[in-house]
Amino acid sequence: MSITAAQRIFLRQLALAQTPTAPPAPPAAIDKMAAAPTAYSGEMKSAKPPFDVALTEIELNDAAEAAMTKDGPKLVQYGGTYDPTKEPIVLVHGMAGFPGHMKDIADRFVKEGRQVYFYFYDDHCSAAQKSGRSLAIQLKKLNAAYPQSKGLDIVAHSFGGIVARAALSSLEDPNWLKDDCKNLRHPRGGFPEVRVRSLDTPWQGYGTFWINVPVAGPIIYGIVHAVFFLIGKNAAWEMRAVSETLEKLFATALPGVQEQTISATQKEDARDPERSLEDMDEDDRLAVINFLLYRIEPSDPRVRNWCNMLKRDSRFAEAIAAVQAEVDSGRISDDDAKRTEALVDVFQNPKTGVMKPIAGDHMSIRNDPVTLDRLASELKR
Repeated sequence: MSITAAQRIFLRQLALAQTPTAPPAPPAAIDKMAAAPTAYSGEMKSAKPPFDVALTEIELNDAAEAAMTKDGPKLVQYGGTYDPTKEPIVLVHGMAGFPGHMKDIADRFVKEGRQVYFYFYDDHCSAAQKSGRSLAIQLKKLNAAYPQSKGLDIVAHSFGGIVARAALSSLEDPNWLKDDCKNLRHPRGGFPEVRVRSLDTPWQGYGTFWINVPVAGPIIYGIVHAVFFLIGKNAAWEMRAVSETLEKLFATALPGVQEQTISATQKEDARDPERSLEDMDEDDRLAVINFLLYRIEPSDPRVRNWCNMLKRDSRFAEAIAAVQAEVDSGRISDDDAKRTEALVDVFQNPKTGVMKPIAGDHMSIRNDPVTLDRLASELKR
């Protein structure tokens, strides 16, 4: 007796329905150390990153960072198991720091249901553009692991903000620095959008006034450079205000990237270098006003670097409008002292300021509850 096509289909479906299936895998054990990080290395394919190195929670320190970066910088997943349906967020610590410094931020975002990653990198010997290039490569791999992601968020502290900006610049324009990777271009690493929050990042860099000293200046410059090289402080050397890295850091526009800086008030913390308008002297603040109102580039490289950052901040137009409103109201007048005081209020007022600061210093901003609440609110997905 011949079997019709319809009967063959029915028999095939019946056989498939009776085929035994493997029982579901038991859930992973969860205990008080469930926030243990896991690192990945190699390519991520089909949203399956091969996490092959496990760390414990207490190993988010200098020793762990040195061990983890022996074969190069890498991202390290923190908190629970890999889940491609969660939205990723990357944390980048600062110079002379380690990932554990941002643990409070990590724990907050784990509670918010995010997939958190620390960036382990050499923050002493590796210059910003090199660490940024390595992060750019990691972000491309990360994107492959989250094919349905709405976007990527990055929270960076201090020098980490410069590394994050360098990474995104490399992805947008691999030639932004002459020695950058030529085949890296992949805007935003492939993510639909990227949001960056830089905590108290020293965009200005440090001054090198001694360069202009007749005869002795170039000699001192060469000696200092040699010392930095010998002691392995390339990252610190690149923080000169006149370094090519800082001068070109914001030259590249980043479509689809929202950048914002959150500063600490740090009024009484003498350890902190200048990072915000509140720390600048009157001449520097006047230069900022001229930049905002008349697009006059500051002659001081440190102030120029800060203004270049501001130009890429998503609140730049709001800042211009706020300063113009102060001019129209007469608060920013010909009196230099009043002009600069009004400018600081426009930016730094904790309630109405365009760039509302966090009360505290350079270190406390990483763990302040106000910081955590603000980041959780602004980076909600």
